[in-house]
Amino acid sequence: LRESNEEMEARVEERTRELSLANEKLVGEMKERERAEKELLDAHRRLIRQEKLVTMGQVSANVAHELRNPLGAVRQSLYFLRKKGEKVAPDKLRKHLDVIGSELSRADEVIDGLLDLTRDASIKKTHLDLATLVEEVVHYCRLPKNIHFDTDFSSVPFVIYADPTLLRQVFVNLVTNAQQAMSQGGQLTVKGEKNEEG
Repeated sequence: LRESNEEMEARVEERTRELSLANEKLVGEMKERERAEKELLDAHRRLIRQEKLVTMGQVSANVAHELRNPLGAVRQSLYFLRKKGEKVAPDKLRKHLDVIGSELSRADEVIDGLLDLTRDASIKKTHLDLATLVEEVVHYCRLPKNIHFDTDFSSVPFVIYADPTLLRQVFVNLVTNAQQAMSQGGQLTVKGEKNEEG
């Protein structure tokens, strides 16, 4: 009985040692897992921060690009008015003042659009003539003489339902990019067709 009891105690001690070792190993694994999770969380936070910085850089570049166009037109008109001074004919003066006014309004639209993005504003759709809008954009972009512009719409007026401010920005970007791509001149055509649903 004594031998059996001693054997049982020895087994209990051995099992206790095994459980203690297993427990220590488990605690070590948990600590290692916590450390790995913390490192993963830190890496995730750094990645999110980097993505935010990249996004901010892209937004800043877009805003700078969109504002540079109207401000450039304002600068050209002011340069003309300063150069000519009081010799400017009334119709030319009115034309350049109109350009300055419309371009400043356009800069305001770009800023409003940026603010709308942060406010998650809804798109403001209305019925508009796309052919007229494209003509206005091309007039605004002032294509050089070596680029010939033409439109080809399946119907005139070409009425669509869209946000005119956003669509105008799309076409300003397209025309500006086309102009930059055709430094030697060329043909720029905007074509519009309606599908069966209109």
